[in-house]
Amino acid sequence: MLSIRLNSLESMTGDNLLMTEDDMQKLVSIFPNVNLKSLTEINEFQRNLSINVNEEVNQQKANLNDKISEVNKRLREINDALLKNNVSPRIPKAFLEAFQAKNDQIKKLENQVAMYEKKKELDNKIANDKLQLGEEYSYVLSSIEKSLNEKLAELNDSIYKEKRFAPTMTLSDFSHYTYKTPNDKGAGTEYKGLLLFDMAVLELTKLPFVIDDSMLFKNMWDEPVEGLFRIYNNSRKQIFIAIDRINVFENEVQKIITQHQIVRLGNGENTLFGRIWSTAE
Repeated sequence: MLSIRLNSLESMTGDNLLMTEDDMQKLVSIFPNVNLKSLTEINEFQRNLSINVNEEVNQQKANLNDKISEVNKRLREINDALLKNNVSPRIPKAFLEAFQAKNDQIKKLENQVAMYEKKKELDNKIANDKLQLGEEYSYVLSSIEKSLNEKLAELNDSIYKEKRFAPTMTLSDFSHYTYKTPNDKGAGTEYKGLLLFDMAVLELTKLPFVIDDSMLFKNMWDEPVEGLFRIYNNSRKQIFIAIDRINVFENEVQKIITQHQIVRLGNGENTLFGRIWSTAE
């Protein structure tokens, strides 16, 4: 590489661009009317200009020659050391090819190690993020569970005259839960639990209304149904209820239902859509 640079500098000297006496004679033979005086003046101008160029080029050439000498000296020292240890200074082509192949393999392995370290770092970060997220999930689930069970207990106490077990919610994660009333698996208790859950969610969230069907009430004992209607009466949100009978309840509860009823269905003109569809005409 140094030799190539030196050869390039050799061709850059200004003297190579000047016209010699022979060049002028050849030019006159081709163009007899050429103005030699003008050519001589131009040639002299270029000669003066090349002096500065030559000084710069010669300085660079000197520096390159010094470097080449230093490199050659180092090469001689290496060759002498190789010969002293009975090693040929000429490296076989097969060795160079094998060396290049090993070098490429090393670089490939280094890249794989770097990728492995990066993946390991990302795996650790993911594990830490999951752990932190799990802790946050646990806190959120615990908060929801606590608020919900407190509200369920409050509502359950308000519908009975004596203390009874309230339904409780256990949140294992965001996809799994258990909801039951301790020591009571009766159908009426199960339906009561659903109705209390609806009310608890209605009061604890921004849910605007709930709708409960008559089939949930007909399997329940009168006391908890009456208690539920007292809760409905005090709610500030909309609650839509369908119920089949009211004459079995206390007068206070019957009055609450009557005052808030929108549609009353029965026989004759009170049937839905004005007729009973299951009868033959």
